Amino acid sequence: AAAVPVLFAAPSNFDPESKARDAIWKNWDDFTARAADLRAAAEAGVAVDSIEALSAAMDPLAAACKACHMSYKE
Repeated sequence: AAAVPVLFAAPSNFDPESKARDAIWKNWDDFTARAADLRAAAEAGVAVDSIEALSAAMDPLAAACKACHMSYKE
């Protein structure tokens, strides 16, 4: 999650295999904020100690992934 902004620092949508939308670079602050949300959700799940805690931690993590992909991935 911490590497996401680094990986997209330079526009990668010139690659025909890329599924990145131009919106990433047009809305950079929002994109990096969503990456920070993903990181926070991942960090919150690091110390889980039960299947119930893991299940609870996965919902915010999945939501953070989906929020970014819905806006910024073809």
